[in-house]
Amino acid sequence: MQSNSKTIRNQNYILLRRFSSKDDNSKLVATPFLAKNFNHDKLGIENHLNYLYKPQGLLEIEEVFGLSVLYNSTIFDAYIRSLSGNTQVSATELNALPLPSIDTIKKIGIQYMTLEDLDIQGIDNIINRTFGLTQKYK
Repeated sequence: MQSNSKTIRNQNYILLRRFSSKDDNSKLVATPFLAKNFNHDKLGIENHLNYLYKPQGLLEIEEVFGLSVLYNSTIFDAYIRSLSGNTQVSATELNALPLPSIDTIKKIGIQYMTLEDLDIQGIDNIINRTFGLTQKYK
């Protein structure tokens, strides 16, 4: 198959919205992208999205969901807002975010995959339990 600079390999990713308005509830909006759901070798990703991947290897499903939960959590949103008032989330800002160990990320992902209520409260409950947090961070 021929490759070009406008497409990427179909593999597991975390897609993050790059731009937000100042009025949006969340500056970070992430969604898991699972390769198994698409029967294509290559993908075209919209320029207004950041995509995260594992440079040396492939993201496991638990990692994709765990990272998506972290990026969608209220505490990560508050942290990124404290770094910048800008409406754009840059790759530099994403790379600067402190992340827990890969084992913790996988545990978060597994917890999320067993949730029935897939909303922000469920996400924040997982994060609060994982890190022993009890306070609100808005």
